[in-house]
Amino acid sequence: MLDAYLDGTLRDAELAAFEAELARNPDLRAEVEFASRTASALRGRFAPPASISVPPMARTRSDDVLATLGDGGQDEPNSGNIADASFPVRPASKRHARVREIALYAAAAIVALVSAVWLSLWSEDRQPPPVDPSPDAMYGRLVAAGFTPQWKCNNDAEFKKAVDDRLGQPLLLSSGLPGIDVLGWAYSSKGYDGAPLTGQVMILLTKADDQDVVVFVDQKKNDVDHLTVRRRSGLNLFRREIGDLVAYEVTPLPEPRIVQNLYQPDR
Repeated sequence: MLDAYLDGTLRDAELAAFEAELARNPDLRAEVEFASRTASALRGRFAPPASISVPPMARTRSDDVLATLGDGGQDEPNSGNIADASFPVRPASKRHARVREIALYAAAAIVALVSAVWLSLWSEDRQPPPVDPSPDAMYGRLVAAGFTPQWKCNNDAEFKKAVDDRLGQPLLLSSGLPGIDVLGWAYSSKGYDGAPLTGQVMILLTKADDQDVVVFVDQKKNDVDHLTVRRRSGLNLFRREIGDLVAYEVTPLPEPRIVQNLYQPDR
């Protein structure tokens, strides 16, 4: 199915199913990106020339062609056989040496070209694929990684201070919410590259009715272009401003369960 997707032959339900899997599966995205780069590199290096110009042959006899590879095409008489003296003999040793020399140069050029192509493809393969910064892609990476936070607040005071220290404004989530479990925080600069908004965004991992729910919190001034999720991801996105901060909730549920319960407490 990957080949069909790259060839553009997938249609309707198959295309929708493949794109949905592409949004959820980071390994599949990396495979598609590598295959696209490989095909592009090969097309760029081995594209046929627009035209080939072949000069007319002045002489067609093979002896005449080989003679041009000798010492200027001059004939030398055969001094070893009087009966054959009327037939000019080409300097075979010099001619063959020149042919071997040209063949070696051609072989070396081919080896160098093939080595350069494989080295380039190997170098591209060694480079990490670009990270998709969209909220639904980040959600998929967090779920694939086990949905594990890097730090968990033990109480409201630690929660409030963590947001205040990083984003310049305290924030709290109402306690005692039914069906809500706060797992903890992740940070885009600590192993979660490619997060939406900016590198200072805070990522709150929660459970709502046993569903994985992610909340991105950043300074409102950094929210230049409002975030969106792709429809094929099956996720919903809800936005709320709290003082100088903005919070986005990414959830498979049809309504928000977290952002409407965030508030700005007194310092």
